[in-house]
Amino acid sequence: MDSKTKALNNALAHNLGNTLTPELAVGILQSYLNAEEEDLGFVPGNFQPLQVGDYVVRVERFRDCVEEASILHRQFWVESGQTDPFNPDYAQICKLERLGMYVYFTARLGDDLVGQLAAYVQTCPHTGRLMARDNLLYVLPAHRVGVGKALIAYGVDVVTSVGVTQIECHTAPDNRVQAMIKRLGFKHTANRYIFKEE
Repeated sequence: MDSKTKALNNALAHNLGNTLTPELAVGILQSYLNAEEEDLGFVPGNFQPLQVGDYVVRVERFRDCVEEASILHRQFWVESGQTDPFNPDYAQICKLERLGMYVYFTARLGDDLVGQLAAYVQTCPHTGRLMARDNLLYVLPAHRVGVGKALIAYGVDVVTSVGVTQIECHTAPDNRVQAMIKRLGFKHTANRYIFKEE
């Protein structure tokens, strides 16, 4: 039972036998709405950081890095030639993270965020396997000295350590990341096409 349901059950049990008035109903609803959601996300302290030269690659909570992550996200958006307006829903990402369905990896040089990789984690509806799908691998140009490869390898280690058995990684057709992910053991299995209604 999640913490919100427990709060609702406690509020109902506490008021059992009382006449249900509009004020009581609002109080019970507020007990439910004000309860903290249980955090099922990846706990950064459970995963040993990886030292790569002067860089440190680790799991961090996205919600603690939103401001600096958004800077890299915007740079990725521009550099990759995206044509849609830049309008990320970071609240949704934070919600997925709390549900254990999103994990965020960082590469730092000192305190500076210089690279990031995220993955969505879910059960595959076709196979029942726990799977991960990459999201937003980006390393600042001045730091493309093996940091991207370290982020991917570290991400693979982390998600497989929690039971993920299938990992999908998407790249642009002309992206040099393709050769790197093949060296890390990924196999080309499909081409991806996107339809967008203008």
